Amino acid sequence: MPKVLIVSDDHCFSRCFGTKLPNGKVIWAQPTGKLTEWIKNEVQPDFVVHAGDFENKAEWINQIANWWVIGNQDVIDGPKDIKFKIGGRSFYLTHGVGDYCFKNGRWAVNRGQICERIGASPDFIIMGHNHIQEVDNLLRPVFINPGSLNFPRDRVEWQHQFAVLIFDEKEYTIELWGFKKGWTPAEGWATKDYDEMVKCQRINGVF
Repeated sequence: MPKVLIVSDDHCFSRCFGTKLPNGKVIWAQPTGKLTEWIKNEVQPDFVVHAGDFENKAEWINQIANWWVIGNQDVIDGPKDIKFKIGGRSFYLTHGVGDYCFKNGRWAVNRGQICERIGASPDFIIMGHNHIQEVDNLLRPVFINPGSLNFPRDRVEWQHQFAVLIFDEKEYTIELWGFKKGWTPAEGWATKDYDEMVKCQRINGVF
């Protein structure tokens, strides 16, 4: 039963703190991605999938993720979309630029456009880009957007969002995680305010 950690849009460089010198010049720290690394260590996944806009070095993302794509803010060379399989299930991964459509007052994934472009209908489509955490399993393929690890746009009180996918031959569970504003990794998951600081929404489905 594989456990897959899905992250996107951590924008590591954008989260760097700057040091202002007496002459007014600001020296920016190098991107670290420590929060991403901490979450990976806590979740202990079998695989990690990153949907882009990590804004970090190639060495870092290759250590973090088994499969990854570049986003519109990434400056390194890398794939814009990839297809792969885990445990016999097929995945399509892309950052999502141009793959959303505005429908019924909300942004939705354009499944038909994607499947036509790649010439296949995978079990899962994973995208980021719009910083909105979402699962849509009413249609196929199942769509997963893990949200943004540092800059969510949907529920701003939940500052750090990611997803975990667990599945077997017949069923799957998608967990949408988020940490409340003000939480820091140093507090850990097992704090006295755990229920108030951490949320996890579970979506179950069958193949």
